[in-house]
Amino acid sequence: MLAATNGGGFVREAWKNRLWLIDGHNAIFALAPLSARQQAGERQEARRGLEGLVAPFARLLQRPLTIVYDGNALLPNPDAADSPNLRTVYSQPPEEADDRIVFLAAEALRRGGGVTVVSNDRRTLAPRLPAGARMIGVAEFVERCIDPLTLEPEEAGGRTEEPPEGDFGDLEAHFLERGEEIERTARGRARRLEQEARRLWEARVREGRRRDGATVPGELEGARGGSTGPPAEYRESDRRSRPAVAPPARREERGPASGGAPEAKAGPGRAEREAWKEAREVKRRRGERRQARRHAQRQAGGGKRSRRK
Repeated sequence: MLAATNGGGFVREAWKNRLWLIDGHNAIFALAPLSARQQAGERQEARRGLEGLVAPFARLLQRPLTIVYDGNALLPNPDAADSPNLRTVYSQPPEEADDRIVFLAAEALRRGGGVTVVSNDRRTLAPRLPAGARMIGVAEFVERCIDPLTLEPEEAGGRTEEPPEGDFGDLEAHFLERGEEIERTARGRARRLEQEARRLWEARVREGRRRDGATVPGELEGARGGSTGPPAEYRESDRRSRPAVAPPARREERGPASGGAPEAKAGPGRAEREAWKEAREVKRRRGERRQARRHAQRQAGGGKRSRRK
């Protein structure tokens, strides 16, 4: 966030020239006292509390600190500035606060200025920010920019100089790494849910076939000396090369040796037919989920490449 000099230090005044954008309601819900007011219905008091909290920091900036709220049609003159140092902006439906933040950040960068966004919304807002805009979490912003101005010297750890000192580029890298960890966790959870759903489905199929007196494929395979687990069609290791599942064909047998007419055996029972239908449905849904995951991964890869550019 601060421009580095040739000597390895930082230009101390660089952060004052940046445009600071705060995701208003996101910041309110991230701060316990303000969140309590918001949930108690004291929305105006919560907004005033946030504006009063950031006012000392805003007075140090050379550009107005801007707080963006989700607005509604009842708010008169939503873009009116409160003071030369602090500006409150309300989005107008169908526009959301995220849309306005992205627009203001893009405009500032187009004019050649720096932009810092204060928000905890790493899932939806961060990927939409234009390249060059930086994001800092609400707690980090309060700790590094607000506390040194509002706390007593001993409470602030002896910090009496103006904030913030250092470069916030490490925060961006930290949250990018955290995003990959969250994505890996979500994929693992999805796999566990899929495996659990498959186990429940197989148990349901076995129970239905036992009620109808049919032989379960897993039991038949075990009786032949093979595995007693689920049939190969439903094993996770074979899901990519899984053969098509089709109901067994009706078979015919010859009658007595006297040359009588062939006698047709009874076809699969109702429970068995339902099991095959469910198997096809499970395969179809699994394929759709796999395609959705690949599409999301391709989009995420494209977003990362655009940010690097």
